[in-house]
Amino acid sequence: MSSLGPRRFSVVVVGFSPADRTVVASAFALSQRRTYQYVLHDDHPRRPDLYLADADDLLAIVKLDALKPTPTHPALLIGGESHGLSWPRVERPVRWLPLLEALDNMVEGGSGAREAYGERARSSWPFIDRRSRVRLDIDLNAAPE
Repeated sequence: MSSLGPRRFSVVVVGFSPADRTVVASAFALSQRRTYQYVLHDDHPRRPDLYLADADDLLAIVKLDALKPTPTHPALLIGGESHGLSWPRVERPVRWLPLLEALDNMVEGGSGAREAYGERARSSWPFIDRRSRVRLDIDLNAAPE
């Protein structure tokens, strides 16, 4: 567990049937009792922390591509095929435990962000400087430190 206590991550959900969205919402509600907490991203101007997309819905894949997930703002696919995308994937049916475990692994591993972006970004992925506890805005176009 983190010494900073619970950490909250906003997630954009792309695609999914109403039934699948109910499972995702239930999983996020269960996560509120855990170290890593997930919430649906509101329309706040700040970029979401994570993306969750229905890999079996081609329109969702197109929308995900338009949202431009990055190593510091990764995506998780749920479905039978990854369509050539390099993001982690969880098989169907949508179940809360595999979903939360996959999201936790993305957050803990940083999906390559720790290696790609220097010490300031690595101090506590994603985007939290432990010394000042301020969210960092990382310029993905800048060269790594």
